[in-house]
Amino acid sequence: MVYKIIMICFFLVSMASCSTFDVASLSGNGATVLTTGKTPSDWVISFVMEKDCVLFRMVVRKEICQ
Repeated sequence: MVYKIIMICFFLVSMASCSTFDVASLSGNGATVLTTGKTPSDWVISFVMEKDCVLFRMVVRKEICQ
């Protein structure tokens, strides 16, 4: 339930300053998260660290990289 509230708040804040680029970026990020479970930032961090990293784990107080 908490995750849904966080995602809704994030969505509303990001839509507050809508431009065409922002909507396209948010749509692309959303599609990436839905299909892979990671944001593009997570993929870059995982590549650099050579581990499975997901920044959202920080919210649930787990290690970011496993």
